[in-house]
Amino acid sequence: MVRYFDAQLEPCKKKEFVFIGVVIRDPLGWNGIIYDDSARVIMRGKYTSQDCTIKNGWFLYYHPNGKNSVGGKIENNVRQGPWMRWYPSGKVRDSILFINGQINGPSFSFYENGSPESLGNYLNGYPDKDWTYFHANGTMSTREKYIEGKLSDIECFDTTGKSTGINCAVFRNPEIMGRYGGIMKFMQDSIALPNDVSRVKSGVVQVEFTVSKDGTMKDLKIISSPDPTLSNEVMRVVKSVPGWYPAISHNRAIDYTFKMNIPFKDLQVTVTGSWFEPRWDYLGDN
Repeated sequence: MVRYFDAQLEPCKKKEFVFIGVVIRDPLGWNGIIYDDSARVIMRGKYTSQDCTIKNGWFLYYHPNGKNSVGGKIENNVRQGPWMRWYPSGKVRDSILFINGQINGPSFSFYENGSPESLGNYLNGYPDKDWTYFHANGTMSTREKYIEGKLSDIECFDTTGKSTGINCAVFRNPEIMGRYGGIMKFMQDSIALPNDVSRVKSGVVQVEFTVSKDGTMKDLKIISSPDPTLSNEVMRVVKSVPGWYPAISHNRAIDYTFKMNIPFKDLQVTVTGSWFEPRWDYLGDN
């Protein structure tokens, strides 16, 4: 039986669909399989009924190469028990425990090379007690202590394992080089409307790009745009950024993706950032 799903892999009406799936009846419910537009399986899961509104069983999401991406159990639309994520290579990325939809219990993660990335515990969705983070070479980057979800103590280490005291960033967004007042002001000051504004459609241009851990920009693309002229102008300005300081997470440089919404009515620019890698708050991310 064919069913239709939106971008979040939730059931929807045919006219609103992004993905197509099928559901197959068995003695314990309905097995759902969702496909992308290349007919690749992107999710398998168990539902209580053929309308796919209630998830109840094991769910597995896939990378575009067909390998496991995210997997775990859902009971009556609530995540329960251990959930795992994998890199596209098939290696384990991390594991976390859910109790009644909330993160609780031990958590661990790994770099793709197999070295530990973090180790700690959650309580009611927040970091709890002792957490250790590591550089990619296996040495500690920070040793942190949390009380009631708030950081109470930290010790920082360089890549050789030497303690550098307590002055390091737990998290910092990427920053552009130079005195521009940040990427939002830089975009606002640099974007120019074409001379013949009347021939250009107004609307919002959404652009996405990643600032890599070495400070270079990559994967620049327009997500949506009302007009090619506006798309080209946004691309021009983003490419003109003089340079980047990378994002920092627990005393380590990381990849970070910006998603920017740029309205071409009054040139107000809104910037929002999101992790380039999957997050636990969206099951289907990969």
